[in-house]
Amino acid sequence: MIREVLAIFGSKWIVGGLLTFALAGLILTLTMPTLLPPTQFFGGVWYTRLLWMLLGLSLISLGARALPGAVRVVRARGLSGAIYQFLTSIRLAVVLIALLTLLGLLSTLVPQLALNRRIDLVARFGAENFEVLERLGFFTIFSTWYSYAIVGLFVLNLGACTLKRLRASVRYARTPMTPKRPDALRRMPQHAELVLRAGDPASLREHVLRVLRRRRFRVREQGDQILAEKWRSERFAIDVFHISLLAAIAGLLITNLFGYNYLTIEYEGSVFTVPGRDFQVRVDEFWSENYPGTERVMDWKTRLTILEDGREVETATIEVNHPFTYQGISFYQAAMGEDWLGGARVAVRVVRSEDGTDLGEYKATVGESFVIPEEGVRVRFGAFLPDFALANNIPYSRTLRLLNPAAYFEVYDLESGELLFRTWTFSRQPEIQFFLEAPYRFFLEGMTAPEFTGIEVSWDPGLPVAYGAFALMTLMTLAYVFLRHQMIWVHVDGEGRRVLVGGRARKGDFSEAFGRIVQEIRAYPGLSDPERPAAGWDLREEPKPGSEPEPVAAESAGSDAGRGDPR
Repeated sequence: MIREVLAIFGSKWIVGGLLTFALAGLILTLTMPTLLPPTQFFGGVWYTRLLWMLLGLSLISLGARALPGAVRVVRARGLSGAIYQFLTSIRLAVVLIALLTLLGLLSTLVPQLALNRRIDLVARFGAENFEVLERLGFFTIFSTWYSYAIVGLFVLNLGACTLKRLRASVRYARTPMTPKRPDALRRMPQHAELVLRAGDPASLREHVLRVLRRRRFRVREQGDQILAEKWRSERFAIDVFHISLLAAIAGLLITNLFGYNYLTIEYEGSVFTVPGRDFQVRVDEFWSENYPGTERVMDWKTRLTILEDGREVETATIEVNHPFTYQGISFYQAAMGEDWLGGARVAVRVVRSEDGTDLGEYKATVGESFVIPEEGVRVRFGAFLPDFALANNIPYSRTLRLLNPAAYFEVYDLESGELLFRTWTFSRQPEIQFFLEAPYRFFLEGMTAPEFTGIEVSWDPGLPVAYGAFALMTLMTLAYVFLRHQMIWVHVDGEGRRVLVGGRARKGDFSEAFGRIVQEIRAYPGLSDPERPAAGWDLREEPKPGSEPEPVAAESAGSDAGRGDPR
């Protein structure tokens, strides 16, 4: 009974179908949280619970079915050998690449906190859904433990595969070309047979050597044969590509662990310090430029000065897509405008609700307080939102424009410090306060905000490593595509005046290049194609002294891909 259950739920089709349903549900809950809320998808209703239960049962069944095979591998190869075989598995590589692709897809479906405000994400998903997704790490998906685990396992897989392939490449590079029997040459993918009707075999050999050297072949003579090859080291291109990919991952990991990237809001004349550096940055001035004849902003610019021990060292102007870098720290122009959220200053008129007495006009900046002595209260200006909105009963500003200005006030008893009440007042709808039972009403008479420039400060310590690795990956890709190990054998029979040319490449089509080489060899005076099979050319003859015999069965009519020794 248990075997039947394992056979059913451990079927690849069942597992694949359940994974497809789970992935479809995950994409649906992240793109349309109102239709399928994340709180329900991750175990809130019976059908999602059933899906997770069946998927868990299927994965356990699949693992149970694979367990006997794993035990056999451990017994045959030992634990270390079994782990090595697991890490070099192509199936593991495919699964890990699929998981990394899935993480990238999720990072595009779910806005990341590094680029979005927390309140905007709460407004999009709702408070409860936001908490669920935040606990699962969907808003910082590339900094979660499971993303590090997947990347770490992928690095081990890639490193093990690279080591395995590199060993084969070293054996390939160390295996020299050896002479071939005439019958083996005739079975090669590319071969040609010529007859020397006039001329000296020795001068013919010199002609062949010149042709091959002119085409940048490394040439040597052994017995009756001329051996030529070039681009033997191109096999290492993929190995270096894999090593470069590991270096690129290492560079990105260094940046993720030790680097930083943050946005700082600064004002004209302000000075800020860069973490881990012994210099400061002063904001001299900033301005915007509009398109001619319009009010549309074309560019933002900020002039910065680097200070070391109070001394001006360097001044530069940054603008959009044109950063300034000093000691490896890059400064980007990221934003510009009026700081309504952090620096708004309002003029507010306070009126006693009971009799409508005007208690006067007061001015305050966000975070400051003012006192009404005759009332014995202290009023704190807690927050200002230029475009007030509610997201699950949480106030936030949809934009940074004055579309629906609102100010938040807290009123405290002056002597005891006890909070008496709190309220919001709206510049365009102050009458809302008349429906609230509060001892005071607040009316916004005016509002200003300092202009700010948003500067993105970035330090990527692993960026040079990643850039160098990506450049090397590009070069190795070009080397793999355009270069191939080419081998030419030329057998000159001095007695029978026969010439047999054979050639092949490790990959790709070698026929065109081989044809040109044969044509140049055929240009030797007195050398031509045979009119009929040459008498006395015994395909079964043993190689002459000085050559190394090879069994006929060892030669292949195809390419040498996948063999340890292609020659």
